[in-house]
Amino acid sequence: PGLESAVNSSLYFYEGELYKSIGKFGNFYYQANVQCELVEVECSEELLQADTSDLSVGVYEDENVHFKWEVNQKELSFSLTNKCKTTMKIDWNEVLYIDQFNISKRIIHKGVKLNEKEEYQTPSIIARSSRLTDILVPVDNIEYDKILKDWTLCDLFKLASPNDSVGKGMVGENIRVLFPVTLKDNQIEYTFVFQIKNVDFELIRNNAERKDVY
Repeated sequence: PGLESAVNSSLYFYEGELYKSIGKFGNFYYQANVQCELVEVECSEELLQADTSDLSVGVYEDENVHFKWEVNQKELSFSLTNKCKTTMKIDWNEVLYIDQFNISKRIIHKGVKLNEKEEYQTPSIIARSSRLTDILVPVDNIEYDKILKDWTLCDLFKLASPNDSVGKGMVGENIRVLFPVTLKDNQIEYTFVFQIKNVDFELIRNNAERKDVY
């Protein structure tokens, strides 16, 4: 399957910047809610008119770009507006997701088949004054399910239950996205830093209450 269809088939509980996953715990199910917030943007160049006033809602803007980010259950979604008077190039092979353990991971984006996650990705061109809307998924989160006999997406964070010490220890940790953009022959590297603000669990007593059951 393609990445977009795989993501759309598993959009269970989107709620702002919360994404949720289900893990079995005893005879019950728990819905894990992880809230992330954009807290910082680093840039390889000193840019004019950098506006960081709306980072808390996922927005960053400067003289070249306007970004809007959301951290979801299985992927990061974004829109990127090219504010320049020239075309902009995004080389997806250079975009990286850095997890809370500081491990860098390659990504794929919308339109790439899951079973082609290790293949070369054609760069995208954004015309001047136009916008690109896309999603990013770390390739390490794409696994082959022997039961379904198909490729599937794992959650960004694998949490099982309220007793999961990994989940409790994640609050305050950061995940990052390294996002280079090329204007003419000049490459500018943006690093978007998202902080894990909260992790909580909601008890779901039976399958009838599970929103991911169709």
